[in-house]
Amino acid sequence: MIHHGGAGCTMTALAAGTPQLAIHAGSDQEVIAERLAGVRAAQSLPNAHADPEAIRTAVRRLLDDPVHRDTATRLRREMTDLPTPAERVDTLPPSRADVRAGSQDPTVPPAEPAPTARPARPGPGPARAGAAPRRTRCASW
Repeated sequence: MIHHGGAGCTMTALAAGTPQLAIHAGSDQEVIAERLAGVRAAQSLPNAHADPEAIRTAVRRLLDDPVHRDTATRLRREMTDLPTPAERVDTLPPSRADVRAGSQDPTVPPAEPAPTARPARPGPGPARAGAAPRRTRCASW
């Protein structure tokens, strides 16, 4: 999978067990891409160097070297072996609000009321006539 190195696309490809080419532009994308490349689940390519030949070379490495597929498959397996949030919720300690709400101790202040919902923000407005639909960067969504 070729993407920009963002967390969403990275995790989507990991969940699918797919080797990745992360063409990153900076900030967290670079960190994510380099960590994936470090474990051999991906090739990392800075956007400034992403000419057709560099992309072709990186894709060939992904396809020709089985370690990328093996690592991506292993990471997928590790992810699917992790417990779900629903399976972990009973292991979490009680929150301060839970403790306050159930406390009979007069020295424990009562739980704070839940915050009120903010009014919805207005949307971007009507689409421009003839404008192309907005696309996400991650084709697997």
